[in-house]
Amino acid sequence: MTDSPELRAARWAASSDTGVSSLAILGVMTGAPPRGRFCYPHDSGDLGRCLGLLKAVPEYRSRLDEMRAVGPEWSALVDHWPELERMHASDSLRKVLYERMKEILDPIEKANRSLIKLGPNASVHFGP
Repeated sequence: MTDSPELRAARWAASSDTGVSSLAILGVMTGAPPRGRFCYPHDSGDLGRCLGLLKAVPEYRSRLDEMRAVGPEWSALVDHWPELERMHASDSLRKVLYERMKEILDPIEKANRSLIKLGPNASVHFGP
């Protein structure tokens, strides 16, 4: 007998390979709202944790478009998800994955008045 998606999701959530962005996917897929708009993957590690959830519960992959409702950052990442996933899977491309993610996210983050960049890898979010 095959484990249900709910059981596989619970096992994944109890693992040590979770993060805010991957838990946001889990929340949307299970009907629990994510903890704010800024819970999107910011780097290859975050993306890898999201991919880990999708590997554990492949049924969520076909529903990834639902993440668009969380915010424009998620919407942009979903637009490029296959590309980002291919880059993550390739040792040679993983080195430039962070830069590609920044290319996708920077215009959205720059337009966000509740985000203050403190440096190349640090920011503060204000508001919901």
